[in-house]
Amino acid sequence: MEWLANVPATVVITVCVVLLVWYFVGAQWNRRQSRRFVRGLAKGFAGLNPPPKIQWLGTSAFQILASSPPEPFKWLGIMVVLEPREMLLLWIFNRARGRRDLLVVKGEFEKEPRREVELFDLTTPTGREGSRSATAERWLVAEAAGGADLRWAYPAGQPDPRPRWAGIVEGLPFRLHRMSIRSSSPHLLLSLSPTSEEFPGDRLLTGLQAIAAEAVR
Repeated sequence: MEWLANVPATVVITVCVVLLVWYFVGAQWNRRQSRRFVRGLAKGFAGLNPPPKIQWLGTSAFQILASSPPEPFKWLGIMVVLEPREMLLLWIFNRARGRRDLLVVKGEFEKEPRREVELFDLTTPTGREGSRSATAERWLVAEAAGGADLRWAYPAGQPDPRPRWAGIVEGLPFRLHRMSIRSSSPHLLLSLSPTSEEFPGDRLLTGLQAIAAEAVR
């Protein structure tokens, strides 16, 4: 650590002050983002009785659990994981790797899905998880329209699901990282990130219902 002794004290103090000030700026930024997501999801879940519960998991994450979700869901939960904006260096590092605010949707249908499928983006961590899962199960893998890194995967004995699913997935106003429909619980696992400042929670819920309806049809 001899190099540190040669760094002027004013530089060290300046860096520390910048990081400290940025912590409060980033924390305030995340609070605004949290409120935006909560308002959007509240709009999507409006009318449910009882209303969904919000559980905070720290300053950068929360989840909403719907005990009485719309059909054909038995239960439905959405977790929001925000970027660590208050930690400047970590935030810059994650941004360089493509990390953004993330929504993770988990749900169970009222009955077991008739079709299993994976759709994943190979440039995202959760998408690569889907790829590894499909490879381990020896599912058929095919390219998806809309991006060179998007792939569909499905069991070898099952009809090609792409024609039935494509329009539903493309209608979601988000960037999709992974969609997994499985016969085991949770039936639905969906990872996605917003693509604009607008957060259309009502369109998200409509899309989730369409995905679930297609899975159990």
